[in-house]
Amino acid sequence: MGRMTNSAVCAGGYLVHVNKTQLTLGDLLDHPELGLRLVAGPDTAPSRTVRGAHSIEIPTPTRWVPQDWVMLTSGLRLRGRPEEQRRLVADLDAGGQAALGWAAGIVTKRVPKALVDEARRRAFPVFEVPLATAFHQIVSFLGRATAHDDVYVLHRVAAMEDHLLDALAAARPEQAVVRRLADVLDADVRLADADEVTHEPWAAYPVPGVPERTLVVGEPAPSRAPLAAPLVKRAVQLLELLARRDARAVAATRQQGAELLRRALRGDGGPTLDAEAAHWGWPSPPARTPSRGTAPATREPAWTPRASPTSGYAAATAPSRSSSHHMRS
Repeated sequence: MGRMTNSAVCAGGYLVHVNKTQLTLGDLLDHPELGLRLVAGPDTAPSRTVRGAHSIEIPTPTRWVPQDWVMLTSGLRLRGRPEEQRRLVADLDAGGQAALGWAAGIVTKRVPKALVDEARRRAFPVFEVPLATAFHQIVSFLGRATAHDDVYVLHRVAAMEDHLLDALAAARPEQAVVRRLADVLDADVRLADADEVTHEPWAAYPVPGVPERTLVVGEPAPSRAPLAAPLVKRAVQLLELLARRDARAVAATRQQGAELLRRALRGDGGPTLDAEAAHWGWPSPPARTPSRGTAPATREPAWTPRASPTSGYAAATAPSRSSSHHMRS
């Protein structure tokens, strides 16, 4: 049923491509309970996308019928007016409407010849609605299909949000969030300094808690654009969560390092202190050999903390700042 289109969906934490059914005019015409019959239109008419239907009998119907929708009419104001019939087809064709449905047996026995000729000349689809089929049946059929599509989109957003949440378990969660957001939006995404945003991006969101950092998002693929707003919002929330978690971890590390340094200066701890100092990357003091005839000298912390590029109190207390993130590959 319908035309199959590729769409990216996250399932089980992985980005996968699935086929999504999109309702077409052919689906409407083939529905057995409606009994519709195509009387004009090109061979490609059944593949036209249909998003809804609206019954209308007033002039300038394109003001009220959106693009990719079907206009339904009984022809009440068009009987015996071939020029008006041709103009209606021309307006619908120019307005991007999907097709015209004409109710046979109410005002006219069949679709008027002038209207059919104009539709064939313009390759615009026109179908006949039998007397036994009420317009509300067509509207209801398309409405149910549209509702199903909305539910599909909601499930897709939820799955993609789960995909972003899984990034928290990655070795480098900040980078994983940005990379996964780029994947699901099919767009360039990076985390940059505020002063690095030199051009107008599709969207730029400051990360709360890290004022100098901005999530820069390029224009997403057209099929992902409706999903962009909720997904970007979720990504910003996750980046804020990571920033606050890192800030708490740095504060706790500094407190532990300060306590260790105070113990070292007081000479407390003995072997335990040496083990903790080694964990921080500080060198242990050399062992002292007592002189003959003298009592063993009291062991003193004859060393000072040494900064380590990857660990240690000096590294923990140094100003910390996340690096800007890469663009997606």
